[in-house]
Amino acid sequence: EKDTLTFLFGMLNMEQGEFRSIVIFGNARPGPQQEYFFRGILKAIEHRDVPVAYIHANPGDGLIKEYKPFDDHEEFLGIQIQDGGENPPLRVSVGFGDRPFILG
Repeated sequence: EKDTLTFLFGMLNMEQGEFRSIVIFGNARPGPQQEYFFRGILKAIEHRDVPVAYIHANPGDGLIKEYKPFDDHEEFLGIQIQDGGENPPLRVSVGFGDRPFILG
């Protein structure tokens, strides 16, 4: 976790002002076991005014689900997909405005 956060902070600082959104791929849904990691991510993005998409796998019904994992971080979008490589390819288009991430 610490190495990943160090990398993320480094990239954000090195490329500051050169990006309009952040897309992170992960394995697990944000939860208590990943609290250290997500606190670090939220700290890294504060004051940057960019939307963030966190795409992760989770066992379930095979549907793609969009949700807000953090009530106090409206700019952070969770996107849950079926695990095990059972999903068709997922295309994420990055745009502007109230809905910067378009799936499909």
